[in-house]
Amino acid sequence: MAMKAELRRRRRAIVWAMMAGGAVAPLHAQVASPERGASRPDAGAELGEIVVTARKRAETLQNVPISAAVVTGAAISNQGISTIQDLTRTTPGVQLSQGTVANRQIVRGIGSGDNPAFEQSVGTFIDDIYHGRSRSSEGALFDVERVEVLKGPQTTYFGANAIAGALNVVTRDPRDTFSGDIRALYTPVFRGYQIEAGVDVPATETLSIRLAGQANGGRGWIYDTATGQHVPRTRNYAGRATLLWKPSDVLTVRLKAQHGDSRQQGGLPIVRGECPPSAVFGPPTGFCLAAINAGASPASADFERASSAGQRIRLKTDDFVGTVTIDAGRFTVTSVTGYNRYNYDLRSDLDTTPLPLLGLQNPEKYRQFSQEMRITSDASGPIEYLAGVYYQHSRLNPRQILTYGFLTPAITANPGLAALRPYLPLAIDNAYEEEADTHSMFGALTWKPAPGLQATGAVRYSLVDKDFTRTIGLGTGSFAYAMPIALPANVAPVGAAFAAGGGLAVVGSTALRRTDDHLSRSVSIQYEPSRDLMLYGRYDNGFKSGGFNGIDQTSTAALLSFAPEKVNAFEAGAKTRWLDGRATFNVALFRSKFSDLQLSGIAPTSNGAFVNRVQNAGGAVSRGIEVETSLRLLDSLRMSLSGAYLDAYYTRYANATPTAQQTLQGLRFQDLSGARPPLAPKWSGNWTIDYQLPITDGLKLRLTNTLFYKSGVFLNPNNDPFAYQRGYAREDLTIALASDQGWEVAVIGKNLTDHTIRSFGAPVPTSLGSYVYITEPPRNVSIQLKYAF
Repeated sequence: MAMKAELRRRRRAIVWAMMAGGAVAPLHAQVASPERGASRPDAGAELGEIVVTARKRAETLQNVPISAAVVTGAAISNQGISTIQDLTRTTPGVQLSQGTVANRQIVRGIGSGDNPAFEQSVGTFIDDIYHGRSRSSEGALFDVERVEVLKGPQTTYFGANAIAGALNVVTRDPRDTFSGDIRALYTPVFRGYQIEAGVDVPATETLSIRLAGQANGGRGWIYDTATGQHVPRTRNYAGRATLLWKPSDVLTVRLKAQHGDSRQQGGLPIVRGECPPSAVFGPPTGFCLAAINAGASPASADFERASSAGQRIRLKTDDFVGTVTIDAGRFTVTSVTGYNRYNYDLRSDLDTTPLPLLGLQNPEKYRQFSQEMRITSDASGPIEYLAGVYYQHSRLNPRQILTYGFLTPAITANPGLAALRPYLPLAIDNAYEEEADTHSMFGALTWKPAPGLQATGAVRYSLVDKDFTRTIGLGTGSFAYAMPIALPANVAPVGAAFAAGGGLAVVGSTALRRTDDHLSRSVSIQYEPSRDLMLYGRYDNGFKSGGFNGIDQTSTAALLSFAPEKVNAFEAGAKTRWLDGRATFNVALFRSKFSDLQLSGIAPTSNGAFVNRVQNAGGAVSRGIEVETSLRLLDSLRMSLSGAYLDAYYTRYANATPTAQQTLQGLRFQDLSGARPPLAPKWSGNWTIDYQLPITDGLKLRLTNTLFYKSGVFLNPNNDPFAYQRGYAREDLTIALASDQGWEVAVIGKNLTDHTIRSFGAPVPTSLGSYVYITEPPRNVSIQLKYAF
């Protein structure tokens, strides 16, 4: 009890010190990565510096004219993070989460819609290689040097599709001495485990190798009463080998190969809500009524469900990167060659009942090859330059199979459909392929006319060719998630007529092609009147290429193709140091105007069916202010605060999909002009305190407390008020005992405020007023052991 009282007393003292010391910036965004074997970085009186490559050259974060947050590998390890989605749960202005047909990646309120055909507006780059498909965000995050969260358009330096921002992940390189580290974490409430290890092996004086791997899993946080199991039950493995060869001071060769295998039984962590629905919708109907009649709990539940067995997610990934750098003194030539692929398989129960009513199979394959060559000058003269070329070839093969068990009674009762009865349940099989070739040329020129003053102009010309082929067929489906069996040739016309008449699908094949090109521009001016002050202003123009809505099944020409999306963005800010480097205060004001915004939504048809509709909205604006401050009061006490005010809205969006209540009223569209986009909080912020208490000469106690706040957001693109996440404050706390001998034991608490946090919401088909949600894990506490040598 005395120990608890002492901890409470120390915590109160830290809070009062914070209030007396003023506002400060995110700790993980300012502290340099520690040497392996050290429990925490210690930079004496000053805050540590972070080196980033946001402009394709090494620069300190405080000197880059970009609003960015940087999470070091040490912070990722200390917080027990294993995926990029986990990483962004407490990052202001950033949202990454799972979805049904696609995942969501959003920065400053802007991201791509729920459609697998979209490249992500927030591009992910791992060791300089583009990972633009949303499913890749579910891959393992381990053995990382740092993650740079770059806010706003990054299209001139990072490519055509990073129109809203970029996540730049840099993994660890081998060291030239024999060393290693291991981390083990256990979460009792979920029976979750995580093991990560890495070792550096110097093979010769010029060749070093690093081997690293991670394994994690658990039983999940949602109880499925129909199967009697907690879900999602996960079992994930990933490994990476890195070879670093430096035969001379001029040449560096870096080769990386990674394989990952992620398995999630129980499918998506989806729960049913609003069943029975609100009184405005009348009595329960459709799947909601079926669930109640089947004995499922009629009350909405956030951590309990009753659904069919056999659901799962499987993701297998392979990544290969070869980087060759030639340092010629006055300039550096870099070649980056990459190949990555993944096989994804989603099996999901869309009716959210234990009955065989509506099943989804969503296998997806992706292959990508890329090659970049660039030349970069040194920083010694008044002129700096960067120039390069980029080529990428990719092939995307998704397949969407919907099995309509709930239609079986209607088909059986219709004499005109008697030929279909032996082949029920009916399944619609939609398979498509998209091949894309991207060619880019880019360059940047920086002029330094006077000490502390520099102006930079950058351009990138991109040409994107896409070929699209799609085939929709009918077959006999399986609620055991087997592949459908095609209907016999004499029966297929009957099925095709039924599918077309019901608004489900138009059977047949489609082939389309498009070419998009654009010249993206960027201009920035920065002025440093002193070492402790940097002022900047920047303008960015960019685009995201158009494409094809592969999961549309109506074959309506207006629904199949969508045009490029464009942005013009302005940002002005200041980055400052105070108290001889003990404190920083950074502020950024931004305004990004998007035109032809690529959006998708589930729209009702005239006969009551639903289609996935993609369109280019008139546009949107994302504007606001971001503040980041950090303060080191003592060598043992750091505090930080980051916050964002976001005013995001559609400038023109007259034909948005309707809400459930509007659909009940007979509306087919709504006007969302002036409304906020989904997952765009008005306020978000992160307050972190990091305190270290020396116990003996070689032993210290570390306390890290993070409080994250996010105001309310809509969860669905149609801004349905019933699919809404209220504002919440989440607290994470880590208490660790660390030794100078390289070991550490920690207790990590996440979501200690135990808020129900929904990251996804969508209407339930056939059940107006009922919804499905994806919820984040509730309060949980883990024990973590680390050792480094």
